[in-house]
Amino acid sequence: MRYPDPFLAAHGYAAAERLPLAADASLRTYTRLLGGPRPALLMDAPPPEDVRPFAALARHFLAAGLSLPEIIAEDAGAGFLLLEDFGDATHAALLDAGTDPVPLYTEAAEALAALHAAPVPPACRPGTPRRWRARRRRPSSTGGGPPPSARPRRSPCGRVSTRPSTPCWRPSPAPMASSTATTSRPT
Repeated sequence: MRYPDPFLAAHGYAAAERLPLAADASLRTYTRLLGGPRPALLMDAPPPEDVRPFAALARHFLAAGLSLPEIIAEDAGAGFLLLEDFGDATHAALLDAGTDPVPLYTEAAEALAALHAAPVPPACRPGTPRRWRARRRRPSSTGGGPPPSARPRRSPCGRVSTRPSTPCWRPSPAPMASSTATTSRPT
């Protein structure tokens, strides 16, 4: 069982009420903290998860001017991050409530443009040192995980595949013949 109490107490959230949030497709869990110095979420990423790539990207995108939760505190060794809580007002919820969609879509398009313009730092690119990547092994009766030949492979774009080589792009088809050529029609 994970024990974040000392981490939370060190940052003023010892007495905060904890509300678990929906889980994502990883081992991470998120808890909304009510009653601390400011609205916050606790991200609990137990091993083999690693919060350092997440934190590096978050800091990079914040520096690029994008709006995302600030990292209030972090204990990378234990797998805990204290994140700013933006609340439940997502674009989807606002649209469902009848908010004018134009400003929301404009904001989203501007964020995508800023994201595209912000080059990814070297630590977050494919080929990141192995010590930053979580090692995921399927449990086995021997405890050693699957044999190397059965482990998933990563293509250069990061997709996981069990096939020897799965390209993440497909080459363009050969250029078509010029459309200026005329065809003869029977008369």
